[in-house]
Amino acid sequence: MAAELKHFWDFEGEQWWLDKKGTAHGDKPSDTATLEREEGHGGKGESLKVVTKINGGDDQLNLAADQIFQPGEESFSFFFWVRLPDDMTTDPRGIFDFSGNGRDGVQSLYIGTTEELAFRIDFPGSDFSLVKIPVELEDGEWHSVAATYDPTDGLKVHIDGFGVDGSAPAVDASVSMAADCYIGSFNFTGNPRNNGIGGNVDDFAIYSGVLTEEEITALSKPPEKPELQIETVTVAEDGMTITWNGQDGEIYQVWRSSDLETWIEMDDGVIAGPEGGSYLVEPEELILGRMFLQVRQFE
Repeated sequence: MAAELKHFWDFEGEQWWLDKKGTAHGDKPSDTATLEREEGHGGKGESLKVVTKINGGDDQLNLAADQIFQPGEESFSFFFWVRLPDDMTTDPRGIFDFSGNGRDGVQSLYIGTTEELAFRIDFPGSDFSLVKIPVELEDGEWHSVAATYDPTDGLKVHIDGFGVDGSAPAVDASVSMAADCYIGSFNFTGNPRNNGIGGNVDDFAIYSGVLTEEEITALSKPPEKPELQIETVTVAEDGMTITWNGQDGEIYQVWRSSDLETWIEMDDGVIAGPEGGSYLVEPEELILGRMFLQVRQFE
């Protein structure tokens, strides 16, 4: 069955806890929860950051579990980006848990002592499918993780989109997501939500059906930056203001020329904001006749 997107949390916008595809919205975090947002994968947008690693409080994004897709005997897929800091600690990092408090469903964590990414599906009773992949993820870099489960083909996990890194056989049982679901922590020792990720999660998606290798590879590519271009030119008494589609936090240079051959640097430290980049060419800097402007990203 072709994969169909059921849920998508991109952690963008003012109400960043919303499910942008389905209705399994997260709870608006409390003032005591150590949840933050940081720049997303590929330098685009924003991601969810769970500050703590071991807690027992509200340090995760709790989801409306009664609205979660229930696979039953159908195939399904998970896809997300994760960034774990290189902080020299070995505590387990809970990435997500859809089998909260010992119920049934899908869950994942990173085991720092053995440098293994664990991905597990709990079925009714005591059956489960479990993959533990030896991989170093605590490096401060973004990594994509895709997991697909088919009742006949089993569980397969892909890291960074390059082939199958780990697999486990199928179980002859129905998959149900628990009534307690959250992103950013894991029910590791029987106490709910006691192992936070202490890192970042971005673009967390759940699909019905199995993502193909080609789809996983495409999803795992970092977003391409748009071609840099000047968008507006506004002339006023205080000079001429130009704006361009700069990336928030990136540094740009502004150059001028009268003949497109000789270029003079006007500023090499313009930092773009959330709305892009802008620069004011003051009256004394304006060239009579033709004046060409160019913006370059600082390398």
